[in-house]
Amino acid sequence: MIAVEIVAAAARASHWSLTYEVVNRGAAPVWINDDGFLAFRRRGRDICLSFARAPVTPGAIPFGYFAPVVARLGPGESLRRDVELDWPLRLSRLWNAMGEVRLPPGDYGVRVEVGYADSETPPAPDDEGPIEDAVLRWQKSCVSGAVTLAIDVPAS
Repeated sequence: MIAVEIVAAAARASHWSLTYEVVNRGAAPVWINDDGFLAFRRRGRDICLSFARAPVTPGAIPFGYFAPVVARLGPGESLRRDVELDWPLRLSRLWNAMGEVRLPPGDYGVRVEVGYADSETPPAPDDEGPIEDAVLRWQKSCVSGAVTLAIDVPAS
């Protein structure tokens, strides 16, 4: 079992800085998805910054299969990662429906999601279904509690 916690968070007018920590609370090693791809999800004032492997955006065409980069966490070990976001936020269209996000001013509840697995590598993709299905079946996810961050610049 793992836990994710945002251990530091700060907001300036057009910039957010976060540090999150992943802790392996289990008795066996786990492998954290550590390739750094961001899938941005928003529902009203709730935001999830997901670093779990996400389904490919409909219509996006990946150039073949690529396995996630992983970091091993033994029992009791932890991993910290820093996240720097500038607004408007530019995103990969491979994992996100929009290439840019502009938020209206205000406070937002922000969570971080990470993907992890009990084995180092996912099974090889098969010829059935989307290319990412094997990774999505292999991966579990864990989400942090929310912290409040503000946007102070208008979404022009």
